[in-house]
Amino acid sequence: MRDNLVLGQRIWDILRSIPTSEAIRYVSESLEEDAEGRPRFTGRCFELLGGTGQVPMRLTAEDLLSVSFLSVDVPASAAWQLLTRLDATVSSLLVKIPTELTIESEDCDYDFTFGSLSALQQLWELVRHGTEFNGKKWGIGPTIASKILARKRPNLVPVQDEVVVRILGIRDKDYWRAWWEAMHLDIEGRRPVVEFANNIRSESGAAHLSLLRTLDIVLWRAGRERC
Repeated sequence: MRDNLVLGQRIWDILRSIPTSEAIRYVSESLEEDAEGRPRFTGRCFELLGGTGQVPMRLTAEDLLSVSFLSVDVPASAAWQLLTRLDATVSSLLVKIPTELTIESEDCDYDFTFGSLSALQQLWELVRHGTEFNGKKWGIGPTIASKILARKRPNLVPVQDEVVVRILGIRDKDYWRAWWEAMHLDIEGRRPVVEFANNIRSESGAAHLSLLRTLDIVLWRAGRERC
C-alpha cells in the first residue's frame, strides 16, 4: 500500500464534510416507498432487480435493464452483442473476478485487481470499447460501463455517475485508483472511509448495499443538493 494516498484523502475530505445525520438520511430516503409501494427513488431497484436469482458469472438482460434505474440506457446494438456474440467472452472474464472480493479488503491488491492486465480492466475495455459490425463505437461511455460492472461486482466497482465525478473532481483514468486509495486510507490505525460507510449503511438499514454503493448514494445526493 502506498504511504501517500492523495486521491483517497480527497474523497475522505469530501465525505467528512457531509454531516453524518444527512448522510444517513440520504441513504434511508433512497430506500423509501410511497403509499402505493413504489420506490421513491428508482435507483433502489438497481440492486434488487432479479432478486436472489442474479447470475454472477454471466451478463444478463436484467443486468442491462437494471442500469436504467440509474438514469442511463445501454444502446440496443451494444446490448444485443454483449448478450449474444460476446456472451462467452464476458463470462470468461467474470469467472476470473471473485464475487467475494471487496475493494476495502486487505487482500485487494490494486495492480492485480484493477491494473492494465487484470480481468476487470479487460472487461471494462470490452464493455466500454466494443464495436458494432460496421466498426463504429457503440455508445457505452464510462458512466454506463461503470454501472454495468457495478451491477456484476458491486463490492469492487464504483459507479461513475457524472454528479459524483463532479463533486469529487477526479479524472476518469484515476477513478478506480482513487476509490481503492480511499477504502485503504489509514489514519492513525483507523480506516475512516470504511468506518464512515459501515456506520451509514448500518444506521440507514441498508445491509444489502455494498460500501461503495452506500457512499455513491451519499455523494450523489450531496452533489445534487449543492448544485
